[in-house]
Amino acid sequence: MLVNNDAEAETAVRFGADETLTKSDLTHPLLQKIINATIKQKKLETALTESEAQRKAIISNITDGIIICDESFRILFANPAAEKLLNQTAENLRGTRLPVHQSKNNQTTLTIHPKSTNPKQVEIALTETIWEGNLAYLASFRDDSSQAEIRNQLSQKNISLEHRNYELDQFNSTMAHQVQGLLGQIIGYASLLEMHHEFQLDEEAKLMLNRINQSSHKMNNVINELMLLSSIDHGEVDIIPLDMERILIEVFKRLRFQLDKYNGRIRQPHSWPIALGQPSWIEEVWVNYITNGLKYGGDPPQLELGATPLNNGMIRFWVRDNGIGISPQDQKRLFKPHTRLKQLKVRGEGLGLSIVKRIVHKCGGEVGVISELGAGSTFWFTLKAAPDSPEK
Repeated sequence: MLVNNDAEAETAVRFGADETLTKSDLTHPLLQKIINATIKQKKLETALTESEAQRKAIISNITDGIIICDESFRILFANPAAEKLLNQTAENLRGTRLPVHQSKNNQTTLTIHPKSTNPKQVEIALTETIWEGNLAYLASFRDDSSQAEIRNQLSQKNISLEHRNYELDQFNSTMAHQVQGLLGQIIGYASLLEMHHEFQLDEEAKLMLNRINQSSHKMNNVINELMLLSSIDHGEVDIIPLDMERILIEVFKRLRFQLDKYNGRIRQPHSWPIALGQPSWIEEVWVNYITNGLKYGGDPPQLELGATPLNNGMIRFWVRDNGIGISPQDQKRLFKPHTRLKQLKVRGEGLGLSIVKRIVHKCGGEVGVISELGAGSTFWFTLKAAPDSPEK
């Protein structure tokens, strides 16, 4: 092909002219431009081919049904997922018209024929695209029936598990009450033996009797916590004004052996502000905090209990000890389940601070600790203040 100037040469190559151009006065610069234009054109064609191949590979491997149609909705391509959903091969589909129609709510639908179920209507999304250089439509669709069946099976399984959990909770509650009854008898007989026959026992027998009492009370506390844990997870909490003085009387009854064992001293205010909570649950919070103070406080442990009204309508209750304190790193782990701090060497019997956190959160409050190494610790929890209630 003959050209007259550089611009004609470049235009000729871009529109597919033969690679060999002849002209009697063809100059070297013009030849270089023709070569560059040809290389650029080949690179663009290669990139387009690679891009098209990548797109086809992606479409072929996704789980949604994908069909490419021309402007007349004649099928040009169907991916494996579409073959499966329509129960036809891509070869049989090619050239046929895509069987879409408008539903009553103006949504485009398609009839699919999965092997495992009867024919059904599914929504189909149509978008314009370019396919092999021409305007086309991309139709995407999926069969959600299997996912719906899975969701239904999961729902039924959850209902079954909840029923089994309820039955287990009922069984555990019954067994816990029975064990508590037996423990009550052990504690009662041990107390009678101590009261009426103390002078007939030698020192070794007295020590053994004291250990029976201590172990029985510890076991009873653990059972109380297990029953409490079950009650926290089920049902709504009955929030009422708390008589904190009466609650602490019960706490000290439960901890009398620990108080004697550690020779602990506890100081508390003469009156308490009235907060809202669940009495038996808050009793357990105090038991945990005071037990920790006795175990990990100084030698002997000296504890101070108190309450501080806050500006946000809450009351902060706290237990301050004279122990060695807790490092900032360990403070972050304190209220997590199954955490045992490195500097706490005495093994505990209760469910620990994680249950305290759950109890207080259920009552609408927060928990925390203020501590410095070598300066003791203050464990606290907050509860809502009772409206217009005087201190008791």
